[in-house]
Amino acid sequence: MFKMKKAAALVLAAVMAIGSLAGCGAKEETPQGSQAVQEEAGGTKETAEPGSTKEPVTLKVLMNGDKPNDWDRVLEEFYARTKETLNITFDWTWVPAADYKDKLNVKMTAGEEYDLVFDAPWMHLRTLAEDGIYVDLSPYLNNDNYPGLKECFPEEIMQYNKYSGINCALPLYFTYGSINIVMYRMDWAREFGIGTDGQINSHEELREYLEKVKSDKSGVTPIALKDNRGFYHLFDALTVEQQKDHIYQGSLGNDIFFAYKLNDDETQVVATALPGDAAEYWEPFGGVDFWKQKLENQREWNQYCETDSLNQKDPGAVFQVGKAGACIDTIDAVPKFNQLLKVNAPEAELGVYVHEDAARNMEKGVYNAQVTSNNCLCIPASSKNIDRTMEFLNWMFESAENHDLFEYGIEGVHWEAVGTNQYKIPDNVDPTTNYNPSGYNLSWNPKYYRFSTNYTEYSVPYAEYATKLENFKISKGTGFVFQSDSEKRKLHSAARFSVKYLRLPITAFWKILIS
Repeated sequence: MFKMKKAAALVLAAVMAIGSLAGCGAKEETPQGSQAVQEEAGGTKETAEPGSTKEPVTLKVLMNGDKPNDWDRVLEEFYARTKETLNITFDWTWVPAADYKDKLNVKMTAGEEYDLVFDAPWMHLRTLAEDGIYVDLSPYLNNDNYPGLKECFPEEIMQYNKYSGINCALPLYFTYGSINIVMYRMDWAREFGIGTDGQINSHEELREYLEKVKSDKSGVTPIALKDNRGFYHLFDALTVEQQKDHIYQGSLGNDIFFAYKLNDDETQVVATALPGDAAEYWEPFGGVDFWKQKLENQREWNQYCETDSLNQKDPGAVFQVGKAGACIDTIDAVPKFNQLLKVNAPEAELGVYVHEDAARNMEKGVYNAQVTSNNCLCIPASSKNIDRTMEFLNWMFESAENHDLFEYGIEGVHWEAVGTNQYKIPDNVDPTTNYNPSGYNLSWNPKYYRFSTNYTEYSVPYAEYATKLENFKISKGTGFVFQSDSEKRKLHSAARFSVKYLRLPITAFWKILIS
């Protein structure tokens, strides 16, 4: 019984701690930053004075993906702007995404001298950090000599982005949470007289719209679904509304989920229930088996999807060419869908239904912030130009003007500003040959993110909402990684644990976890 209790507590602790994105373990190591920076608390001896020119240096960079269009032109613009100050040039290597993971590992473990590389938790970041391959960047963070880094990578974020106990990776992201949506044809909803001038505001209105598409639009699938994703987040078993009542979802692995409920101050587990449990287990949750309810909803709505939806690989394409009335995605997909829909169906008007009440009302402090990143920049310990590399990164994040050069290209050539936080491609520029970087490789940051004018007017406020940390809360367990051995992963024996055995304080979970 003790083993069962311990395994169950470990599971729940891991679930509560990991959060939506993984952080790192707690291994402590001696910082490996620049000696000059570490010796001087105020900064580095090599930091250039304003207006001064530094010795020329070439930084060697290894980056994931294909070389962007007009990349060399952007670099030339950078050289022109910084020749008299940073005096940096680049030896930049782009490696196709299919090959990058393997090549990164080979080059890093072989100790090849690179000054900046892309890595990620889903690549080799955890193991390479543990092996001491990457430099500790903390001496450059929260440092007045590097104001761009201090502003864009503050301590409140960096504390959740440690690997092997150190800040060896700069996180690249532009949003603190995904706003889940259903995209649909607003022009059709208006034609049907559904919603507020075509704006759908509830599941009832969405279902009414899908009914009309089914009956009135021949050859059109009411809602396009992806093969392995189904209705996706449209019918989540547990939603943010349940979280308001301190109810959360846990996982035992292999797609085995359970619900658990905390007390009001979220310091104690008071109930757990597995899908299909007897009614008594679901009483603390309002008497509803969330997974049973999810299946019932899906069965009712199956009539609106393709008959062979299990073989549908690209539901977005079906919607974009006008062959579907709706498609499920997130708010950041709006620009692409809006642009392609207009090309394929010029008469179309894209509608956006934010189907979670808390998101639609833009409530604050409800959603957990995703403050750890799936994409990062690292400096290998083999680099002889750590200070100069950090000076470049500081420059890029020091102002919108600097950042925009690498994120969007040369203003007036590759993009034009619209208002204070939007942009458009110039009318005479072909989007297919225009500068097209992947921001997650190098420059994403919520402070400077611009929104394409291909966002619909309705969707822009929601996209902005997702980039502001003050709209979110940070989970107490964010940044923790549960590292278990093979025996602790054998959790099926604990699948039916009793509620009374899990009525433990949260602090007890941490003690069990480290014991």
